[in-house]
Amino acid sequence: MNYQSLKSIVAFYLHRTDLDQYMDTYQELAAQEIAARCELIVLEKRTTLTFTEATHDLPADFAKMKSVSIEQARGPVPMNGYTRQQLERLFSGENHEPGGYTLDGGKIEISPFGGSGTVSITYYSIPALMTGNADQNAVLARWPDLYVQGMVAQAFQSVQDDSGLQVAQAKFNAAVDSANEHDRFAVMSGSAPQLLEA
Repeated sequence: MNYQSLKSIVAFYLHRTDLDQYMDTYQELAAQEIAARCELIVLEKRTTLTFTEATHDLPADFAKMKSVSIEQARGPVPMNGYTRQQLERLFSGENHEPGGYTLDGGKIEISPFGGSGTVSITYYSIPALMTGNADQNAVLARWPDLYVQGMVAQAFQSVQDDSGLQVAQAKFNAAVDSANEHDRFAVMSGSAPQLLEA
């Protein structure tokens, strides 16, 4: 399925043709919902951040964190996430290797900060937006129902169709639960190896 097919299916589900001009908006809003609620293997990315100060910008497509580790001589060491208040309370005045991190305003902060550090993060990304009719992203390819039901729900919400929204939202919720449950089971049971984007 590509973006043109997706838009056609959404229009069919809506039983109306006067909303075609808003499909890009519905797609973007659905992608935000997918990013907020889904933890999918196809959205996982891994990257390495080199710290020269205590904070570092998160990737532009960052949605939520999965794991963080800091590179040390003995190998990568997992780091725990904390609120800013917890981080300041637990590590205030310390000058040894970083023991924790917090996320704030599109940045990750490690503490205590010893002058430099290399941190590896695995995170869930925001689905890539589709613009051309032939476009397809990883979520649409693997879980098309997330986009179909998500965009239908956004459309019904925009025209204040409460009965349609209720049905579409229930179907979107079910699609989210199904995708999340499938990928959680795949991770626990040991799915086939997949290459993560750098």
